[in-house]
Amino acid sequence: MNWHRYYIPSIIYLLLLLFTSINILSIHHYRTFHSKKIAKIVAIFTLSISLTYFTYILCYTLAEKYFFDKFFYQKSISHGYGLQTNKQLSLESFGDRSKDMVNLLSNNPNILGAIDNNNVYKVAIIGDSYAWGMGLKYSQTVSQIISKKLNTHRPTLIYNYSEPGNSILEYYANINKTQKFNYIDLYVVLMVANDIAFNKESRFPNNDYQNILSDCQIKNKENPLVYWFNWQEYNKNNPNSSFQDISHEIENNTNKSWSSSSNLCVLDTISKLFPHNTIFLITDDYEDSGNRKFFNIYKNALEKYHHKVISSESQKYNPQYSKYWTSGNVWSYFRISENEIHPSALAHQMCADTIYNEITANPEWNFKQ
Repeated sequence: MNWHRYYIPSIIYLLLLLFTSINILSIHHYRTFHSKKIAKIVAIFTLSISLTYFTYILCYTLAEKYFFDKFFYQKSISHGYGLQTNKQLSLESFGDRSKDMVNLLSNNPNILGAIDNNNVYKVAIIGDSYAWGMGLKYSQTVSQIISKKLNTHRPTLIYNYSEPGNSILEYYANINKTQKFNYIDLYVVLMVANDIAFNKESRFPNNDYQNILSDCQIKNKENPLVYWFNWQEYNKNNPNSSFQDISHEIENNTNKSWSSSSNLCVLDTISKLFPHNTIFLITDDYEDSGNRKFFNIYKNALEKYHHKVISSESQKYNPQYSKYWTSGNVWSYFRISENEIHPSALAHQMCADTIYNEITANPEWNFKQ
């Protein structure tokens, strides 16, 4: 949770200002030497606290903007890091960012928002580290931005069922699980390039849903399943590897998943099972739209079963974002930093605007009352 970083110091600061103001007023009222001395000490103390507080805010903001890789990358729990690399952390460690996933895994319908208020529109965000908001404060993520925008029209609850490392298999499993406890008006699935590279170790009790993988493997024996690239293990075995080396390995592994008939079989099988009150936002690589291999693979598989597919490329001609798309260096705006290639706050805002436009403009989703 990030709220305490600014709000508590601000409250303390305001209380000190109030205390100082009362003392200054007391000087004018009593005009005693003792009162003046106390007020002077309090004023100096308040000034010192104020300077310290604003210096802290300034340094934190500058460090986050210009030195993210040095101070925050793979270190800051406030930015979503640690779930996969720090064994002392669990989902519960991430507060608001993970509470919906924690509740979903608890199997407790009483805390899953199973309410009967027809006036409340309920949206479930489904995804991996993108929807989780890796590298960002939670308030900057897609789910939080959409929540604010939709609630200006009608009461809306947003559930974020996302976790780093999820694949399309976990997406379907989480959707399936929510349907047992809660009525969701609309699912929004954020699809990314490596969504059909699967986890070697099952994330489900009793290996549920693993039959989908095994069935496709049996049907395509000559093309083994391509699994998610474990970059932590690779880094451990190759301590001298650079960030570029790891990125290259991830890219190669992802490309293999798009070419494996076993992986494509899983994509087709799950596409058929997704409910039709689902929007699929396929994230862009922000490169030449004529070379969007994974986008077209996902789009064709989903539209085969009449699912709604959207893309943030629709914002390319929006004046708010067009200058970034045509800048010639679009990645410098839509990724967080040189090392952290997850989407930036700007990319999350653009993604949220794309989803918001679809929900509010398309009568199929029954959002407008």
